[in-house]
Amino acid sequence: MTEILIGLMNAPRRIQRAAALGILGLGILSAVWLAMLAIAHLSEQANEIAEKRFELGRLNAVLEQKPAETGSATAAVVTDVYLNGETMPVTRARLQERINGIAAQAGAVVVSINSLADSAPDDVPFIGAAVDSC
Repeated sequence: MTEILIGLMNAPRRIQRAAALGILGLGILSAVWLAMLAIAHLSEQANEIAEKRFELGRLNAVLEQKPAETGSATAAVVTDVYLNGETMPVTRARLQERINGIAAQAGAVVVSINSLADSAPDDVPFIGAAVDSC
């Protein structure tokens, strides 16, 4: 390392200036690169915050639909959105019964109902079904 520095100190002024400008350019390039990384990280964080706000809005809308008291007249209508069951298979069967009932009211015929994989984001269990009808 000292040989390079000694060689640079003994080099002509033009080479010294070129080396200094190269080091300066490398420093500026590194600073710009770090700034771009920081901007990209902040942008990603802003996108995650926006997604979480959207999800919070959806959850608040669902909570507003579910009544606090089950004794009101609208409670029977709104609680139909939620399924109760002792186990997930029982709840899935109730979902399939509800799908068949809705299809019958609409005059449709359910050809097949396939259960989707269970998921529990944030410890809230969700079930789903893919329905083919005609």
